[in-house]
Amino acid sequence: MCFAFPSTLTMFEDMKGIGILKIIIAELSFAVYSFPAGSYMMDLSDTNMPAECIKLQGIDDHDTSLKREQCRKVFDNEYIKWSQKMLNDYEFMKNVQRYEMTIDVDVPARKKRDLHSSGCPEFTEDYLKQYQRLNQRSTSPWEYIVNSDVNRIPERLIDSLCRCNGCISLITAVEDSANSSSIPLRITVPVLLYGQQTTVEVHIGCTCTTPIVL
Repeated sequence: MCFAFPSTLTMFEDMKGIGILKIIIAELSFAVYSFPAGSYMMDLSDTNMPAECIKLQGIDDHDTSLKREQCRKVFDNEYIKWSQKMLNDYEFMKNVQRYEMTIDVDVPARKKRDLHSSGCPEFTEDYLKQYQRLNQRSTSPWEYIVNSDVNRIPERLIDSLCRCNGCISLITAVEDSANSSSIPLRITVPVLLYGQQTTVEVHIGCTCTTPIVL
């Protein structure tokens, strides 16, 4: 009976292969446990990323990836999506007021300029024929404005401004401030302000209510 023993060279090669395999497993284990569950490195060359997110830079690639992922989540908000779409809609933007916040680096808490609406309309026959949009025909009409802040992402947001203090009476077709009030509808949306995640309040329209009785 004959026994075949592996040569010293063959044994060395096998052991070397096992050693390499152990190194690979160790490196994979480090890669898995070095990042929190659910995290990943974003493709920094992603062409589908919003332009405002692409401009963000961190201290290294990993930091840049995290900042851009935060930014992407902001743009995933449904109101932000709608706002960005409307900003690129020529027909919509024709009647939108451009509103820029005062830029003053010496004043941390900058205040907005007073912004006045175009006035409370009368629901005449000519007016109702000319203006067809929901915000123009509401008994609590509002107009859209562009709220802009260079320190915020997104820099520009569509906001709303009530045109009347009261509501348009369906009997007289003019504003009735004694018996009704126009109230802005507010929501909060995610943004990046000075590079930090936060929320801001925007107005999506106006509604008609009865006045508060004291």
